[in-house]
Amino acid sequence: MKLFLKENLPFIIVYYINVFFILLITQLDFLQNNSSIALGNLLYIIILSSSILIGYLIYRYMRQRDSLQQLVTVDKSLDDSVITLEGSSILVSFENKLQQQYKHYFYELSYYRQQLQEQITFMNQWVHQMKTPLSVIELLLEQEKVDKSSNTNSSDSIREELDRLRNGLDMVLYAARLKQFESDFHVKRVQLSSLVSKQIHHHKRAFIRNHVYPIMNIDDNLFVETDKKSCAFMLDQIITNAIKYASGTNSKIVFAAVLKEKDVHLSITDSGVGIPEQDIKRIFSPFFTGINGRKFQESTGMGLYLVKQIYEKLGHNVTVDSTEGEGTKVTIIFHNVSL
Repeated sequence: MKLFLKENLPFIIVYYINVFFILLITQLDFLQNNSSIALGNLLYIIILSSSILIGYLIYRYMRQRDSLQQLVTVDKSLDDSVITLEGSSILVSFENKLQQQYKHYFYELSYYRQQLQEQITFMNQWVHQMKTPLSVIELLLEQEKVDKSSNTNSSDSIREELDRLRNGLDMVLYAARLKQFESDFHVKRVQLSSLVSKQIHHHKRAFIRNHVYPIMNIDDNLFVETDKKSCAFMLDQIITNAIKYASGTNSKIVFAAVLKEKDVHLSITDSGVGIPEQDIKRIFSPFFTGINGRKFQESTGMGLYLVKQIYEKLGHNVTVDSTEGEGTKVTIIFHNVSL
């Protein structure tokens, strides 16, 4: 009731001012004709107009009572804030506006809840994964005194574990910065062979340790437009997977690039375990590890997800062709290359 009176008080005031001026003008007109309105008639007009006004206000209040009650009720949850307003076209329009705002707010809330949950899940998996190289390094350092007497060098093993730590740190940093990615990348012309060669060299210990060998067939005259740092991260994730899933096969990982019209297709082909057909469509989903991920315990399911997020922001494309038991071919497509 208070809300209704507060909303309609200006209307009531204006209404009675209007009645007053009508009666005043009428009275002045009568005075010009040497007559006047009887006091009883004035009271009758005031009472009649007031009755009409009160009847109208009562009618409006009865129609809007439930809606007004919802507006002043304190909501206990987000769902309680969804209300149905009726009684006037303004209230109905107000309800539609509230519904639109609720949908936008709920979408934003759901989106950020999902992002937060993904971040928490990723951090939990990443922390557990990083415990492995730390434990290995600790054991190597404890054993170093024993190894000294037999002239055994454990530094290579420590470096390998540090590489795993470094790769894990890069992954979590890219995951954390993904939302502000646009403000942190710089697209420029990059020599593709130099970029790939650097990443192969970065993984040389992993190639040797896992008995797989890189072969590079990339023309030095091929240049692409990309962010060098982000593209290197994508290559790191793809190379890491290729080495991991081809480990112990004594096979080759072939890096090749071809120019197709205005696009450069860079392919990384391994002869590893391959990806099961039912997993192909989901490999870019966050935290999806698939059948191979359950066999290889170090998988977080975030590497290819981050690759997808990055290449979409850079305007590139990535395709994956794989046959289980034969190997996998990952192709990065750089569009609209200027020669």
